[in-house]
Amino acid sequence: MKLITEYRFKFLKGKSIELVMYTPDTKKDIKETSGVYVFYNNIHEIMYIGESSNVRSRVMGHLASSVFKREIYRIGVFHHVMDKYQRLMLESNLCQKYNPIYNNKDKELESDEVKVFIKQGQLKNSGRIKQKIFNKIRELLSESRITQSELAEKYGVHWNTISNINGLKTDIYKQWEIERILSKGTAKK
Repeated sequence: MKLITEYRFKFLKGKSIELVMYTPDTKKDIKETSGVYVFYNNIHEIMYIGESSNVRSRVMGHLASSVFKREIYRIGVFHHVMDKYQRLMLESNLCQKYNPIYNNKDKELESDEVKVFIKQGQLKNSGRIKQKIFNKIRELLSESRITQSELAEKYGVHWNTISNINGLKTDIYKQWEIERILSKGTAKK
């Protein structure tokens, strides 16, 4: 697979964003900015694509605790000032185009409901949540007034569901977050 070197992003008025490459040895050179990051293995396969408001911190976290940290050969970072919506859109577009190995661990169901699966694909919690509940949980998480355990108990879902919502770990959660952010923007006008 050919390494991504730049990406033309329509939300940035067609400008190309350069992908800056790092290795695990040069990871400390990654800037503490918002952006989107790409992990490659030694045969240039894209293993994982993620976004963060602090890319350096997120990448360091992955490298410190990740099950695939030994497989990471290169780290590509799109350092560009982007808001959360733009980062989510870029991450989603790249995931759809390149189908990374580790971004596809969660299984999606219907567009308005999600089941939570553990990594091996076994059913962990058959409870489903609706987008309205997702929005309430995201709002409470952003206010930081309630713990994830308390949220799980309040809404009758597994704590892992709250963790997945907090980390936007499925495509449907990412889509719902984009819709939530957009609706908040329209409500303010």
